[in-house]
Amino acid sequence: MKAFGVERDLEVYRALIDIMPKEKYVPQTKLQAAFFHYPKHQFCIVEVLSQMTENGVVPDSGLNITIFEIHQFPTRVSINKKILATWLKTSSA
Repeated sequence: MKAFGVERDLEVYRALIDIMPKEKYVPQTKLQAAFFHYPKHQFCIVEVLSQMTENGVVPDSGLNITIFEIHQFPTRVSINKKILATWLKTSSA
């Protein structure tokens, strides 16, 4: 991303996360959600969120909706997104 100069562009991160199919990786039970159901797919989005953290990009509500459409239960992805939003908002204030 740095080679193209788009490491601080929220739209690029949103497009990367938007590639994931909607409502396909939804755990069917809370037990599945608790035990990291669909780990590869969650790990991909967590890596994108980690890169957002490194580059200081704050997620917006559109990204929240997209993540919820992909993984509807509270998953590792939604937890990381909340941590990211909290830390970046407090550090920029």
